Amino acid sequence: MNYLILLTGCGLGDGSAIEEAICTYISLDKYNINYTPIAENIEKPSVNHYNNLESEYRNLLIESARIGRGKIANIKDIDIKEFDGLIIIGGLGIIKNTIDSEELEDMINFFIESNKPVGAMCAAIDFLNRYYDMSSIKSIAKTLKQSEAYHDVNANIFYTPAFRAGANLFEIQKGIDEIVYLMISN
Repeated sequence: MNYLILLTGCGLGDGSAIEEAICTYISLDKYNINYTPIAENIEKPSVNHYNNLESEYRNLLIESARIGRGKIANIKDIDIKEFDGLIIIGGLGIIKNTIDSEELEDMINFFIESNKPVGAMCAAIDFLNRYYDMSSIKSIAKTLKQSEAYHDVNANIFYTPAFRAGANLFEIQKGIDEIVYLMISN
């Protein structure tokens, strides 16, 4: 199996949640799943994490490389047909940095239309709502604990709330591990 991991920078306020990315890598390694972290090669405003103010612009691909484990790829350089699934890391970057991306729209539509598994955590549920009606998942998501996961069988979307349900990283790891397990089992 070969999965894509969508990153949108590095850091909670303007990129991917680092903890969620690391927990995802751990679970994928646990189940011996090959993966390629990907990001767009575009400039976006950055958040200064000390004072929470927007500052200079940063490149999403370069920022994502910080947590891409040396394997980061430009989304334009990959053939999505070669991958069996997609996992979208949470963090506000998935909302702020992806508003007008045709590449991401094409990729999400491909995975959903091909009925290939799509994993999402935290804020990624709001990102996916741009491409698929997530209302049923969102209503169930509100009831999930951070260690739990949900599978929408109609769209083959898997979700765990991660930091939306609390800040205990051990419990978040359980939820991320559950979506990875469910994705490879279905």
